[in-house]
This record gives sequence, C-alpha cells and structure tokens, in this order.
Amino acid sequence: MPNRFDKKLKHEIKKEPISVPRDIDNMIDALLDELPDKEQTVIHHFRLRTALISAAAVVAIVFFILPNVSPNIAYAMSNLPVIGPIVKVITVRNYFYSDSTHELEAEIPSVEISGEDSKDAEKYINENVDEMTKDLIAEFYSEADEYGDSAHSSLKINYDVLTNSDSWFTLRLNIFMATGSGNTNYKIYHIDKLSGKIVKISDLFSDDGYIDSISSDIQRQMTEQMQKSSDNVYWLDAEYPEWNFSKINENQNFYFTDNGDITIVFDKYEVAPGFMGAPEFTVSKQVYEMFLKDLYK
Repeated sequence: MPNRFDKKLKHEIKKEPISVPRDIDNMIDALLDELPDKEQTVIHHFRLRTALISAAAVVAIVFFILPNVSPNIAYAMSNLPVIGPIVKVITVRNYFYSDSTHELEAEIPSVEISGEDSKDAEKYINENVDEMTKDLIAEFYSEADEYGDSAHSSLKINYDVLTNSDSWFTLRLNIFMATGSGNTNYKIYHIDKLSGKIVKISDLFSDDGYIDSISSDIQRQMTEQMQKSSDNVYWLDAEYPEWNFSKINENQNFYFTDNGDITIVFDKYEVAPGFMGAPEFTVSKQVYEMFLKDLYK
C-alpha cells in the first residue's frame, strides 16, 4: 500500500515557495570560514556549501517552513504521523492435542497497537480472533468425542503478518480443517494506521463499480489459466450453475502487493474444486483505480 502521507507532503511542498532561512545560511558560512584557508580547498568549499545548503533546506522545509507557511501542511503533519502507530503481534495461546485419529495445533495471535486512535481496531481484531478460534476448537473436540476412532480429524490454526508499514497493517489468520476431506479458510484483517480504523474492501472505493471490474479481470485470469492447462479448473461453466463464480462479495478477503496491486483471496471450494486449493488472483491497480476513494489513490 503506498505511503499516503508521503504523497500528500510532496504535493504540498511543490505548491510552496521555499528558500533557506537567513539564520541557516549564516551558520553555513560560519562553518566554512573555520575550514583551512588554502587555494586547493576553494572548490571543496563550494561543493561542501552546496551540500550543506541542500541538507539544511530539507530540515528547514520539513520542520520549520512548511508548518508555518502552509495551513494544509501544518494540519497534515499534526494529523498524519510520518511513522504510524506501532503494531505488534504476539502469540497469546497455543493449543496441542493428538491421538491416533485426531490432531489439533493452534497458534492464536493478539495485536497490540500504540495510540488511542487504534484501540477500537485492536479490540475488534482480538475479540474476533478469540471468539472464532474458541468456536473452532470447541467444534474440534466435540467431533472428536462424537466420532471417536471411526473418523480422522484435524484442525490447524496459525497466522501471518502480510503488511506492517507506516500506514497499513494486514494480519491473516490461516485455518485448515479436515474431517474426511480438508478445507482451508482465511480471515484477513486490515488497519489503516493513519485513521486507526479497520478497513474492508468496500471501504476502499467510492462506489460499487469496483466489484464488476475486479470480478471481470478474475474471470479473464481463470479462463486464461484453464486454456493453458487442463489441470486448472475453475467454476465458470459448471454443471451446477449455482457453483459458478460471478463476482466477488463486499467483504471479500484481499491484501495489497508491494507495488499497490490488490490480491483477491478465495477459500478452498469457493470458486474451484478442492484440488485447486485456496486460489488467489492479483489484479492490477489500473483495473480498479478509477473507483478508489481519493484517500487510497
């Protein structure tokens, strides 16, 4: 996800007439006067002065000039921290169980976020993860008691931090369940660090035009993959029409790639047979950029 604060700051800088303050200019001259006065150092004085002026200008622009000459920048710097809240993820509980037919291995995360603006997001993620994983583990033990040695079952839960930048945080909870056949599900959480809020895919866009655009691109990718190899199968023209993938939903799992494209994540069996696993499709930003809110462009 691009650093939106950097983009805003660069935009405001271009609009402001900037010059190095006289006090800083005088300090540079005083420093150069203390250097050895030799003819061969004249050119070095010139280069050094140029470098010092450049460095001083950056400091002056960011910390002294911009906040005073531009109300917009002063507001931006007071409300959009250069370094966003610090987000830490720790494992708060581990569950292990194993017998001849049943296996449980669960690693349960908890997020800790600095800054009061993000406390609601912290609470939401931790409570949601806690409730979901407790239900899954209770279901595992219930089925283990019910089926005993007559059926095999397993439950594995772990997590990945996909993004933790100055402005964006993404946590993915990975859930693998098997009772006879296996199933893979994901729950992905996003925090916009600049607002401190939980973000769903629908929150990124100004209208729902993104749904058709992204869905069409995914259908194109599915078709291309199936044309390349008969090993690739997606439900686009299935025997049962209700299986066919038509469009993503408003709460579709996603994450951003390093260059700002969006990756749509499906659960196992959601858009394809089980042997295809849990498919992911990366969609270029050009496909959906026109629908993005200005905040996320």
